[in-house]
Amino acid sequence: IAIDVIAATYQPTLEPGAARRTASQYPYTMGGLSCGRSGEGVGTIGLVVIDRTTGKPGILSNWHVLAGPRAHRNDAIMQPDARDDEFDPRHHIANLKRWMLNRHGDAALAELLPDRPWLPLQFGGFESITRTRSAQIGEILHKTSGTATATQARVEGRGIYRLQYETRPGQYEYRDIEGLNLVYQPGTPIEGEKHSSAGDSGAAWIAAKT
Repeated sequence: IAIDVIAATYQPTLEPGAARRTASQYPYTMGGLSCGRSGEGVGTIGLVVIDRTTGKPGILSNWHVLAGPRAHRNDAIMQPDARDDEFDPRHHIANLKRWMLNRHGDAALAELLPDRPWLPLQFGGFESITRTRSAQIGEILHKTSGTATATQARVEGRGIYRLQYETRPGQYEYRDIEGLNLVYQPGTPIEGEKHSSAGDSGAAWIAAKT
């Protein structure tokens, strides 16, 4: 039986609060824009979704982007801008509702404020995501993120990845999480041999053909 062991170190990475910002406050919330819990680092909105339990719109991203070790229900979720890290009610777009950090994923949901306008699109395009499915080995995916352009990768494997998280303030633990091995396509422009950078956490990988 052929076994492929990929020697690597995996860890969730957040952009420090003031290091990467959207150029300005966008009038609509959509997938691919920056987001983060007030006072913490910055990640990316994966998708704008409809919560099946409430029927209300919300944003989906990573646990370590929207929640983290100091999270509480209804914490303010911000779409930060280029100015500073201080709480500004104009950047408050959602409230944290629920989250998970286990073998099946690193994810969290925040409910959009009632007066927050949103679009069912991905930033930089007109893609509207209407369904999800398991990724297929060999298919090409592309990423929706405000930090990347023409980011494509091929699904070359499926496995369990051990990552170290700060699960409680000052307490670090390893968690085994199911995931995919994504390999960059030749000719795709990348920086520093990485197809994801700090601040990309939470970004959606989308099937290019569908």
